Amino acid sequence: MWYAYSRKGGWRLSYSPVMGMTVTEERLKQRGFHSFKDYYHHVRPKTNAP
Repeated sequence: MWYAYSRKGGWRLSYSPVMGMTVTEERLKQRGFHSFKDYYHHVRPKTNAP
């Protein structure tokens, strides 16, 4: 609860264990959001590495 009383409330909450357990990548995908990792792999330039 001490996150609410901080002047950095939103930023501290984003790194809290509660957010890691409740807002998962799977839940975001279910709601139509795409992960940055998937987007990057979609748009990154293809290289011909040996």
